Amino acid sequence: MLHATGIGTYLRALLPRVVARVPEARFCLLGERAALAKAALVPSERLATKEFRAGIYSAAEQPGLLFHTPRRTRVFWAPHVNAPLAGPGRLLVTIHDVFYVDPPEGARARWDKELYLAAMLRGIRRRAEGVLCVSAFTRDEVLKKVGAFRCPLEVALNGIERAWFERPPGPSPEPRPYLVYVGNLKPHKNLPRTLAAFAAIAERVPHDFVLVGPGDAEPLRREVPAPLASRVRFLGAVDAERVKSYVAHASGLVLASLYEGFGLPPLEAMALGVPALVARAASLPEVCGDAALYCDPTSVPDMANALFTLLTDETERTRLRERGLARARELDWDASAEKTSSVLRSLL
Repeated sequence: MLHATGIGTYLRALLPRVVARVPEARFCLLGERAALAKAALVPSERLATKEFRAGIYSAAEQPGLLFHTPRRTRVFWAPHVNAPLAGPGRLLVTIHDVFYVDPPEGARARWDKELYLAAMLRGIRRRAEGVLCVSAFTRDEVLKKVGAFRCPLEVALNGIERAWFERPPGPSPEPRPYLVYVGNLKPHKNLPRTLAAFAAIAERVPHDFVLVGPGDAEPLRREVPAPLASRVRFLGAVDAERVKSYVAHASGLVLASLYEGFGLPPLEAMALGVPALVARAASLPEVCGDAALYCDPTSVPDMANALFTLLTDETERTRLRERGLARARELDWDASAEKTSSVLRSLL
């Protein structure tokens, strides 16, 4: 999961902090050794790594987890619901969302993935002795859509790396002012409506729209009106430094998702003093509080009006910058690591 967008960020932030906070334990990480080393997770006296390359949700995943888990494991911490349904040790699982249980219209996963994830959840309900949720919204969704577990569901909010509060050096990566989106291009991100909202105001603003993140952009490109084609750019996956540069120099960030278990990009924008527009949906109001501008993600006119305000209303932009910085400072990975370490210790 180290390569996944949101969960990868979660792992890179939490693992070193948790290892440091639980000095009485040894850790063994299952994954690609080269990727772990790149994330500064290198073997030491208390930290071992084992090469494990089974594809996420693949047929090899469950038997591979069983085979590679050391026999003396006391706690297995799964960073997502594709957790081992059998094997040594007590099971701790982090649940980021349950989007796949009841996805928004037009955003369903492949049937085989949905079946696999549903089976995982049933297994976790039976086996897990610890569950961490990244937001109160996710905890409530789990209880409502999945049902009660055999253990309490603990909330450990995600955070922001302190480096996000430092603006990167150098000029803007774009010659013109621009709006930015950061994230994958999956259907629940609501990008067709977001593009339609931008098209509705494009003649009244000088901004381009830059979308940063992995995924197949071709279906979305076809939805962009021909006159706007040169003003909407899909960059694909880029390295972390470039992502930060694009966010730092943007006039605003938009995340009008239909569903988010947490939603890090708006907080990262806030840390850099960039105003954010988010959907009044899922976890986003919990995460962003009064520090973001909100829109109805099912209404293109409402999204268009909010986008225009975000890009042109200087009084509102100033308010969002001030509130955004304050909100971003309230959430950090150290607090999340403290909560996670406490749960791990209780299971050990």
